[in-house]
Amino acid sequence: MSEIRKKRYKKKEFDTDKYFLPILSVIVCFVLGIWFVVDSSNYISATSAVIEGKLLSVTSKSQGYIIQTFVEEGQEVSKGDLLMEINPSDYEYRLRQAEDKLRTLKIQLNESYNSDNENSKLNRFYPDTKQKKSMFSFPHKDFENYAKMFGYNSEPEPKQNNTNQEISDKQQAQPELQKEEKKLTPEQINQEIKNIEAEIEQLRLNISYTKIYAPQDGIISVKQVSTGEYVEVAQPVVSIIPKRVWVSAKFDEQQLPNIKYGQNVVVKIRNYPNRKFKGVVEDIPNLENKNTSENPIVKIMFIEDYSDFKLTPGLSVDVKVKL
Repeated sequence: MSEIRKKRYKKKEFDTDKYFLPILSVIVCFVLGIWFVVDSSNYISATSAVIEGKLLSVTSKSQGYIIQTFVEEGQEVSKGDLLMEINPSDYEYRLRQAEDKLRTLKIQLNESYNSDNENSKLNRFYPDTKQKKSMFSFPHKDFENYAKMFGYNSEPEPKQNNTNQEISDKQQAQPELQKEEKKLTPEQINQEIKNIEAEIEQLRLNISYTKIYAPQDGIISVKQVSTGEYVEVAQPVVSIIPKRVWVSAKFDEQQLPNIKYGQNVVVKIRNYPNRKFKGVVEDIPNLENKNTSENPIVKIMFIEDYSDFKLTPGLSVDVKVKL
């Protein structure tokens, strides 16, 4: 009889092993739910947010063929690093030509000054042009008078035909006459020297532009040209993602009074679902000066170095400000 009672008691006894795990799961979910509700009330979520930064497109200031590149996409660069080089041979050839022309013009200018000095010395002795002509005209007039008295014809007989030698002499003299006509004055030479010097300065500048350097720290995001390709002036060659980026987040106007400078921010990026990026509120707009109907934008700065992550400007993110 006692054995039958023991069996009935065992049937009525609660099976804790069977229900322990389900009950524990319910309790944990309940606690997590309460924690989530409480934690959510401590954060303000942005309606939309994007990463911003000065994404820089590096352009060529010179033209020519790319002879060497020193970077690849995804490579980290520092300000002043050499990115690529353009063939400078064309500019160097034109520079040598301009420098030779400049030396020739300076010699020509020196000769022109010397010639003017000689003429000025002659003018000291014979300052009056009429006086110089009259001094040489008296002997000629005396000869004409004596020739008339004795019946001598001073005029030479005209020649009927020009000899071949005379024709060739005239032909040879024509280039010399043209040279005299094209002779530049010192003022014209000085102006030409100024033009050549300006050209030389520009050519030297173009030669320096054949080496393209990184204007800022960052990561090469896009490489638009390769070795052997021809580039024009102002053509983009690479794009650099800056290391210093920030988040521009839009909030409802009702939420803005609860946001303060220096508050901690959690940024979630879809490309890195298991990572929380930390930041702080950097700048809050003044609603009194608001002129548009758009939601106010709050600037959020990262407080840690996330340069190892590809945080590209324009990337959408989720933002929560901790109250």
